[in-house]
Amino acid sequence: MPRVAQRYPLSEAYYRALLGCPAPRPVTDCMYRAQPGMVQGELGYELVAVFQNDPQLGPLRFNDQYAEEAFTVYDHPKVLIFARTPAFSAEALRARLEAVDVSRVVHLLPSDEPVETPNLMLTPERLAEQRAGGTWSELFDRDSLVNRSDLVAAAAWWLLVGLIGWAAFPITRLLLPGLRDGGYPLARIVGLLLVAWGAWVLSSLRVPFTRALVLAVLLAMALISVAIAWVRRGELRTFLRERRREIAWVELLAL
Repeated sequence: MPRVAQRYPLSEAYYRALLGCPAPRPVTDCMYRAQPGMVQGELGYELVAVFQNDPQLGPLRFNDQYAEEAFTVYDHPKVLIFARTPAFSAEALRARLEAVDVSRVVHLLPSDEPVETPNLMLTPERLAEQRAGGTWSELFDRDSLVNRSDLVAAAAWWLLVGLIGWAAFPITRLLLPGLRDGGYPLARIVGLLLVAWGAWVLSSLRVPFTRALVLAVLLAMALISVAIAWVRRGELRTFLRERRREIAWVELLAL
């Protein structure tokens, strides 16, 4: 289904009438939501079946038809089956399409546009922002014990990741209630993902990416976990008491 009405007005008019999609609502929106019994078309066709494979997470289903075409059309396209009814009239369809104004069709090809030299360089403003963030040596002290000793670095990394995992465990347990282990083995990964995602989103909004930002995201995650842990303190206490052997094995494997 063409998406550019200025280039394909006949297709736009046909699908709008087929789906009974009122203007100015986008025809694509009507197509994405169409289900049998919901479509009141004007061409004498009835939507009798829809084959749609939406992503599903437990009892939740997500209509991802609005996603990029490479993800939906080429992976799991939505198929709509229409049946002709006695109300169909070829003359009425021809008259409807002949009434479409095609005199204002935009005939423009990509080659007709002026060619601009691709530029992957940062703008002067963004370049100044990046340089102001400091060099590698300014951000990381090469003479610190962590950077001079592999053993200390490994121990510091294990301790930090472990703390992040503990900070994220209440959230992980809330998100994965069906797991017998409460999602404890996944808490480290979830914690790292939440911290990385939060820092990335804020940086995308032009918040300076600094250690303070990462610590702020980590603190926010920890506060949320503390609130969840307090509300479910009885459950967590029982879990830690009954699963302490499994927790010890997870910590041992994490080494």
